[in-house]
Amino acid sequence: MKTFEHIRDRICEDQEIVPDQLQEDTRQGCIVFARYLIMFFAYKKQLGTLRHIADQFGKDHATVSHSIKTINNYIDTDNKKRELIFYYAKEFGISQEVILNRDRVYSKCPPYKRSTVVSRILREKQ
Repeated sequence: MKTFEHIRDRICEDQEIVPDQLQEDTRQGCIVFARYLIMFFAYKKQLGTLRHIADQFGKDHATVSHSIKTINNYIDTDNKKRELIFYYAKEFGISQEVILNRDRVYSKCPPYKRSTVVSRILREKQ
């Protein structure tokens, strides 16, 4: 199984950045894209919760959710980035079906509790 560190190191090597740069509060495109890729693949490999993944970068869970949505958008709109994402997916042992699965990103509720939580919220509003 590919670990978080393996994914981070492989993407940093290919993108020619130092892993420490991922912690920086920068908007440089190459660093942000690498950070988003690592968050996306860590989520798809189920290497932790959104909060756990975010903690690896000193960010919050909303940043991980945003990165997943952004990478999904790249898959839909940018052919070069799509090819790169599928290349990494194959290298990390993630099928294209998993990559293309667009389940909504939930940070707090496991799938089996979502309907329970939603129905409770609706009852409280009444």
